[in-house]
Amino acid sequence: MNTYLKIANIGISVRHPGACELWNSRNGTSERYKPFLVSSGAGSGVSINILRKNKLTLPKGKKIFDSGGLWSIYAEGSFLAIVIADPLSGSAPDEIISSAADFSSWDIYFPPALIKKGRNPLDYPVLEVIMMNVFSRSKGVLVHASGVVSLAQGLLFSGNSGAGKSTLSQLWKSSRPQDLLLTDDRAAIINKGGRYMVYGTPWSGSANVYSSECGVLKKIFFISHSKNNFVRKMSSIEAASALIRHSSLAYWDQAGLNFAVAFCARLCEKIKCYRLGFMPDKGAVEFITKLPGKK
Repeated sequence: MNTYLKIANIGISVRHPGACELWNSRNGTSERYKPFLVSSGAGSGVSINILRKNKLTLPKGKKIFDSGGLWSIYAEGSFLAIVIADPLSGSAPDEIISSAADFSSWDIYFPPALIKKGRNPLDYPVLEVIMMNVFSRSKGVLVHASGVVSLAQGLLFSGNSGAGKSTLSQLWKSSRPQDLLLTDDRAAIINKGGRYMVYGTPWSGSANVYSSECGVLKKIFFISHSKNNFVRKMSSIEAASALIRHSSLAYWDQAGLNFAVAFCARLCEKIKCYRLGFMPDKGAVEFITKLPGKK
């Protein structure tokens, strides 16, 4: 059985056992992926094959990255193996994801017993980590940010956890319901025909904002809570450094890392970037939309 998605203009083909209902899990994943489902005619840039395997063992390769949480990466020659495991359980891995050398195809080995526990092969963080690698191959970057399309312009609000990404999304939704909310936690940026485009992704935050739509990126704001609303223009170097820090980069892949750093540098030379401090009320949205040069 095959299911097809498109995330940030990248086609994804998922082949899975008929008994495995994709994203039908206890964490609400199903609803978030519905806007990204497409027909088979949309083509595919990435293929994922889900395979049942009752017993999993750690790869024989060298561990090259540890997230400090649920996942780690092993190198096996020119291939990668992503291991999903609960670090507190001390048991066998929950899943193992093996890549092709160019990251165009992936095999996910998944014990069927986990389905009975409410787990799904593509639950967090599986598809996000796969797409981090895919983006690293000259596609673009995934950024911790909320995003909105307002007055035909894509606006990105990036920051650390707790900086106000979801708060701004909620304020925007109530203040300007006519605008298009893309995401409240993870945005994708790609260069399409010489224009930088910002896309929503299925990976939402506490405001539960997710969209398959996109907009032409015009401004990036690096945000923080403040006692008053203020904005300061950033230099391209300062902005690129901030964007790199807030992006999900494939640190284990030198070629991909080099691409992402160069991508962020070029983007911040072309796109206006600002420091934004905001008060958590509707006045923040009005302040942003009335900034000079908005229209």
